[in-house]
Amino acid sequence: MVQPTTAVEPSVTPPFASDQVADAFSRFNGAERATLLAVRGLIHELATETPGVGTLEESLKWGSPSYVTVSPRTGTPIRLDRHNSDENTVGVYVHCQSRVMEQFKLVHPSSPRTLGARALLLHTDKALPVEALSDFLLIALTYRLRARR
Repeated sequence: MVQPTTAVEPSVTPPFASDQVADAFSRFNGAERATLLAVRGLIHELATETPGVGTLEESLKWGSPSYVTVSPRTGTPIRLDRHNSDENTVGVYVHCQSRVMEQFKLVHPSSPRTLGARALLLHTDKALPVEALSDFLLIALTYRLRARR
């Protein structure tokens, strides 16, 4: 099994859930892989550190790494993939009918680039916008928690 190298503490980022997920990451080019592994580490870190967030499940959806909270199901799925129409760009995708993007834009009106209601776009040749990305991921990880209130 491939172990990712990220800026996130190794104790926070667990091994891949399956060889298939590891293979999905290996198909990205170096810059895409590095960026998406950093996002993966941040997802795991936030899920672990945020009270009330359910257990995180890593799998493949449409051939892309996907993360969803289970037991309890507190969030909406998050999917990581390249953005095919834009070189050096990857996307952190959420369900397009959720209100994640709408809620994110309330907090970050001049947010990093987005793709409609479905993705936060990240440039692989620039530093991660960690604050905005963390807020985006927290909104997704706690989406159902907040909807219950």
